[in-house]
Amino acid sequence: CSGCDPTTDPECIYTSDQCDAMCDVPYAVCDWDTKTCVACSPTDANCTMTAGTCDLDCAQSTVGVCNPHTGVCENCDPTTTTGCVSGCQDSCTVTADDDAGDDDSTYGCDWSNSTAPVCVSGGGSQSKGDCEQWCMVASMAKCNYTDGTCYECDASDPTCLYTEDYCEASCTKSDLIGVWRSIEINTEFTRGEWVFTFFEDGKMAFTFHDETEYQWEADVAVGGSAAEGTSVTFTITSAPDSQEALPFQADIGQTLSGFYKGADGQWAVTEFMYMAFSFPDGSTPATFDDAMTSGMEFVLVGCKDATTCDFSSVALEE
Repeated sequence: CSGCDPTTDPECIYTSDQCDAMCDVPYAVCDWDTKTCVACSPTDANCTMTAGTCDLDCAQSTVGVCNPHTGVCENCDPTTTTGCVSGCQDSCTVTADDDAGDDDSTYGCDWSNSTAPVCVSGGGSQSKGDCEQWCMVASMAKCNYTDGTCYECDASDPTCLYTEDYCEASCTKSDLIGVWRSIEINTEFTRGEWVFTFFEDGKMAFTFHDETEYQWEADVAVGGSAAEGTSVTFTITSAPDSQEALPFQADIGQTLSGFYKGADGQWAVTEFMYMAFSFPDGSTPATFDDAMTSGMEFVLVGCKDATTCDFSSVALEE
């Protein structure tokens, strides 16, 4: 990081501490053709994922675009390709008649005008009909995790990353929203209070407080298989400078993998969440019982009825 003047440089938007934290984080962009992550600089417009998040979203991705002639999904980029959806192979079948229509299979999409692409003969290996089905500017959308709904967005927005089709297939309402006060319950825990704040854009912050407050921040990835509850992975994006004396140490780029499940309080004033996850970059605990001795386990309490319960005073900032 180098010094800059926010009054004259429009890209000078971070404090020195924020810049140092971001510069230390390894970032990567997904090569959707090979489903591998490639290192990149967070100053690049399309470099928006930490390396840990990229490994989850890219390498383990099931996105594809269905080839109606073969019934097989082909690799594609969900940020630019219409019809590129998660779980493609679950619904991909042969639906096109190869013997029907135009026999010329030399059409391809000409993107020389990025806002109005056209199919041209001699530009590829598709029939004219197939080319025209996909040769169009993709509608972009982003997920609101509060209500599980996709909203149209402009591709110039750095958080507008996915096509509308991909968003609709993958966007689900998350119950990991809001402020939760918590205690650690695994064996050999250290006495103190934890606070977790989950934000609507898929990020979170959490603190440990005894006599001093220490804060971490992370990207949140919900989904996947779990023996109990719902699977979740946290990729650390910000961490305290000194952690040697803390009961928990996690550095930028490390991941915490685990699971959670919720339950209502008796009088519907509060709600509970039980959460367990691994030590940094460790193996996911098999069960809640397993996490008591091989990971970290928490009981979290959140407000269900805002008229009688208010934890906003301890809410963390994003």
